[in-house]
Amino acid sequence: MRQESFLGDQELKVEGQYWQMGQGSGQMKMVLEWNGTQPATKSQWTQISDGRLLWTNMGKKEPPRRVYLDRVRQSLGSIVRDPNGHPEATLYLAIGGQAESLRCLYFRYRWFKVYAGNDEKGRAVWQLVGTLRNEMPQPCSVTKVDGMLVVPNPNAEVPTDVRLTLGRDEKLSHFPYKIDYFRREKSEDGLPGRLVLLSTIENDEVVSPISVPRDFFQFQVPDAADQIDDETNDYMPLIPLADAGPAIRR
Repeated sequence: MRQESFLGDQELKVEGQYWQMGQGSGQMKMVLEWNGTQPATKSQWTQISDGRLLWTNMGKKEPPRRVYLDRVRQSLGSIVRDPNGHPEATLYLAIGGQAESLRCLYFRYRWFKVYAGNDEKGRAVWQLVGTLRNEMPQPCSVTKVDGMLVVPNPNAEVPTDVRLTLGRDEKLSHFPYKIDYFRREKSEDGLPGRLVLLSTIENDEVVSPISVPRDFFQFQVPDAADQIDDETNDYMPLIPLADAGPAIRR
């Protein structure tokens, strides 16, 4: 994984690796190294899930964060067994790693164009183009974290537009190869200005299948940690789901 971001005369580069096991195990691990033009931006960021607990360790003396994934699953009741009738269940369970990145993109941006073709590396891909939303999408999950993504007046630093590149071949279907974030500049005549690239995230050198040690997805809380921030409630449904009706597709 690589990311390069620009803000004024500052530049931030992130490099790391991401592992994910399939077949619904929920196991993933992401280790990133942050290196910026300012010394304070240098750090390591780690996220690990064994399928039941998701841990995030941001370094810099920040307390580790956890999410009890089983509690979120239990809160969804029977809808997790009916993905066709309740596709929002997949959104509720997209916690951590690439799954949550795609969840955030879905909520924050309205997707209005899609192209099928080949990228600069010759890979068969889909490219989706989106711009900031001003209302919640449907279907949607209703949690605290989702509510923070769609706001009437987002921070000026939030990219206004995005281009998502997904795999189109059979082996890596819908794999997120690349995310390009842009900001739309204002023009003097009031018309939309040009798009300025702010950040690019790339995932390449993909290896599948992978083989890892038995304890690879286990996390040990640092001895120096004074507390643990529990974020489980941020991902819990804000409304009861026991009698949820069919989702609206749009």
